[in-house]
This record gives sequence, C-alpha cells and structure tokens, in this order.
Amino acid sequence: MSTLRTSNLIHGSSAVTNIVLDTIGRAIFGPDGPNGRAALYVNPQNNRVGINTESPTATLTVDGAISATGDVTVGGTINLTGALSVDTLNAGAGTEAAPSVSVGTTDNGLYSPGTDQVAISTNGTGQLFVDSSGDVGIGTSSPAGKLTLKTTNANGAPTGWDNSYFVISEGDTSTSFGLGLSLDTTNNEAHISSLTPNSLWNPLNYRASEHKFFVTDAADNEVVRINNLGAVIYYGNSSSSWTLSPASDTTAYAQIDAHFPTGNRTLFTNGNTDNDSYAVWNRNSGSSGKGFGLEGQNFKVVQGSNEQLRVDGSGKLVVGATSFISASNSYAQVMTSDSQGGLIINSTDTSSGSYGRLLFTPNGNVVGNEGLIRYNNNDFHMGFYTQGSEAMRIDSSGRLFVGADNINAPGVINAISNSTTSALRAIGQSSMPNGSSALTVDKHANINTTSQVFVAFTINVQNTGSGQINANGASQAAFGTFSDRRLKENIVDIPSQLENICKLRPVEFDYIQSEGGGHQISFIAQEVEEVYPDAIGEREDGMKTLTGWGKTEAILVKALQEAIAKIETLEQRLTDAGL
Repeated sequence: MSTLRTSNLIHGSSAVTNIVLDTIGRAIFGPDGPNGRAALYVNPQNNRVGINTESPTATLTVDGAISATGDVTVGGTINLTGALSVDTLNAGAGTEAAPSVSVGTTDNGLYSPGTDQVAISTNGTGQLFVDSSGDVGIGTSSPAGKLTLKTTNANGAPTGWDNSYFVISEGDTSTSFGLGLSLDTTNNEAHISSLTPNSLWNPLNYRASEHKFFVTDAADNEVVRINNLGAVIYYGNSSSSWTLSPASDTTAYAQIDAHFPTGNRTLFTNGNTDNDSYAVWNRNSGSSGKGFGLEGQNFKVVQGSNEQLRVDGSGKLVVGATSFISASNSYAQVMTSDSQGGLIINSTDTSSGSYGRLLFTPNGNVVGNEGLIRYNNNDFHMGFYTQGSEAMRIDSSGRLFVGADNINAPGVINAISNSTTSALRAIGQSSMPNGSSALTVDKHANINTTSQVFVAFTINVQNTGSGQINANGASQAAFGTFSDRRLKENIVDIPSQLENICKLRPVEFDYIQSEGGGHQISFIAQEVEEVYPDAIGEREDGMKTLTGWGKTEAILVKALQEAIAKIETLEQRLTDAGL
C-alpha cells in the first residue's frame, strides 16, 4: 500500500487546486479558496459527505439537483428544501406520531397504519384513513362504509360550526352559511341543521330518533314529528297540536286529531278498502258529522248520512243527487226536490247597475277573452258577452237584440252590425238540397194579396221606409213600393224615354271566377250610368252595382228596341212610297 503525502494537488499548469487534504483527514475535491465551493467534500470526523457544499448537515448533503436513472435507497431521513420529482417513492410505514413522509414538521404527513393502508396525520394524530378496500374514514381508522365521518357528541345545535359537525359551507368561518350533519350520542339522534351567516340557526333542525323537526333548538319549538308508529304530529304552539296517526278503529286507515285548549277535533279517513275512504271533519272526536271523501271512483261530500255532492270517475259533477241522469255529454247536474230550486247565482248587491254573473274563461284568462252571461238587477235585462263585449241582450220585455243593447224602435229580434259584415246572414251548408231554403219567412194568416207583407226595408233607424217584399197572389211574392198618392207630392209626367231606351245595350256575359262565375243577361253598369245615373250604386270595394235593371228588364228592352227598329223601317218604307 502506498501513501500520498501532500496537502494540495494541482493538475498541469492550472492555477486551481483540484484536491485538498487537510491535517485532520478531510478531503476536498474541487476548487478551494475563499470563493470556491467543493464539488465533493468528505469529513471522516462525523462521517458526513457534502456535494457542492462544505457544510453537510446530514450523512449526505447535496446543494443542488439530484438526477438518478436507477433506484436510490436511503436508510435514514431525507431533508428537502426544494422539490422532489420521482417516478416511484418507496418509504417505510412510519407512525401517526412520526409519519414516513413528513410535511412541515415531523409529526405531519403520510404513513401506513397497516397492510395496504394509508393515512394522513396532523400534530401526531391520524386524521384520514384509507383501508385496503378503498373505504375512507375521517376521524376513524375503521370506516363502516365508503366514507365514514366520526365526530364528537353534539347535544343540540350549536351557534356556530365546530368539529362535531360534518359541514357543507360557502365559507371558512364558524358562522358561514351552510348545512351541517352531526350526532347526538346522548339521545341517539342524528341532526341535520342549517346556519344563516352572522345569526342564529335557520328554522329547521331535523332529528332522526323520531324524525323531529325543530325551529331553533328549544324544546318547545318542535314543529313536526314522525314517531316510530308512523304518526305525524304537527305542533302549532305549546298549547295546541295536530296528530296524524293510525286510528284505533280497525276499519280506519289513518286519523288526524287536532288538539286545542277549547276541545278536540278529528279529521280522519275511514273505509274498508283502498278505494273506499272518507276524510271527515267532526265537531268532536269520534262523532259523526260533515265530511268528504272517496268511495270507489266517486268523490263525495256528505252531511250526516245524506250525500250532498258527487264527482264521479268521469269527472261529472252531481249536486243534490247520487247519480248522473243527464245527457252523456253533459258534465254538471243540479238536482232538487223543491219546485222552485235549482242553480242560483245570487248578487247580494241590490244597488243600481249590480249584476249576477256566470263566467266562462279560456285557460283562466279573464282579460278580454272571457265569455259571460250577466243579469242586470236594475233594468232586469240578460246580457250575453263574448271576448269581453256584449254580443246579445234580452230585455225585460223579452225582446232580443243581437249586436247591440238597444234601438230606437226595436222589433222582437234585432241584428245590428257596425262594420261591412252583414248584420244578419242565413247560410245553407253544402249538404242542404238545392230545393230547400236557407231562410224561411212565415206568417200564419192565410192571405196572399199584396197587403200580406213578409219583409220590410227601412232606413234612418226605421223612420223611413225603403220598400218591402209582399205576397203577389197565389204562390207568388214580389217587391212592393210605397205608392199611395197621399205619400207623394210634386207629381208630374216623366218626359219621353224612347231615346233613352234605345241607348241602353242589353248584353249576356259570364262572371269572373272571383264573383262565382256563371252566365247571365243584364246591362253594363257604366253604360246605364250614362243614361240613368240614379240606378247605379257602389260596393264597399268600389265595384259598381245596378238596381232595377235585371235579366227580365234586359230581355224586354231588347225586344222593345227590336220593335222600334221594325216600326222605323216600316215608317221609312211608307215615306219612300209617298204614303
């Protein structure tokens, strides 16, 4: 064995010392001097090695990054001041007081409490555990399910969140809004509570021993309870409560008792099948009285033993009877044994203009689209409304008005229009035979003279006549005019009309399709207007109309024009013959 006795080794002409061996056995590999840093420092006095540092604090201290392509095995502790990046890190089991991977302090970190288990400890105590089945425990190393939270006893609701609660919260303070779950091991109860920020508890605390619901935590603030018999108890206040419970009567299925300081009341369901049950309100518990309920498919309202109202399985309403006897397409029926009875719509307001009303609404809309039947208690007329406006009225004399509520000289039926739409129209459907009339005007008197008037025409609110349709002998009717001398004045003979008649041009033609088509004989309105302008009128669309000159008149005018031409020819022949 050879010995190298030197303190410094320098390579070639380099001014930097490569190896330094001091007098106490330390070896420094790399540059030395005040500003140099050893690439490798070995101190045999304390068995420590430093890489890139001359002050190792552990068996091996590295100042800088470590890169290893193989496995690294460390039997002691690794202290890191920077980041550690590894593909796989194998550490010992450790304990909760000394976790194998510590963070911050040596009693915070990861450890393994058993085979295939991992846990997190803080302050030397295990807090979160994952067992070999993947079940997670918080506060317990033996989770009972996939997630088990073990809390301390919470007897009643605290005024803020604490470690006895499992909390879902919007914030990180004890008064943040949230929902809490806790256990009261003293009373074997589970609590579900809510907390409003910076205030007391929300008015709902749920306790699972008997399914209790509380407003805050005071005992007298319990509002609802479901006990172990299935009874539902509602507490209105400390002196009254409602109870919904299985009835003692074997024929009943459920019962609601209301307990008040002034006495008990009972609302109970009763029946011997699932389809037969009554909900009855009694003056005293256990007595008969008024009620409502189901019997089979029928909903009934009874008073004592008398049925007052029924809605059957098809939705039909019967009042005052036990069965529906009306037409199959009717859905409401009111029956009474009183000869003056029935359905009464009564208005207690007897002032002028008050009404009794029967309202029909589409989808509950009562603003402009409703239908209404209204009786006026002042002038005793009955009004019928559609879309919010009166469409028809029957006055106290039995006269019917359609489209208006009055007229200066009304008949029995008045149809009135304020638009271009006809006030009265009779329509024969396409299935009506051609020989059947769409409108029949009948008079019982068996008179067929021209004095028998069927239809009268008036203007100026019935103050001025415009003609009529009257009988014209057997099996005939004709247009009649008011021609009495007493109705006329300024009577003079009309001038010669031969020239005017000869100016007229009778024609035959076909109507265009928009006017219904079809062949006809008549005149051209514009041509007649040049001769007889008073015979010309105008439709609402501007098209001209011709009155008093129809098919028959056109044929007669044509024949008269032909006769005049023949007369003129004969007169010319006589003139030519010198006669």
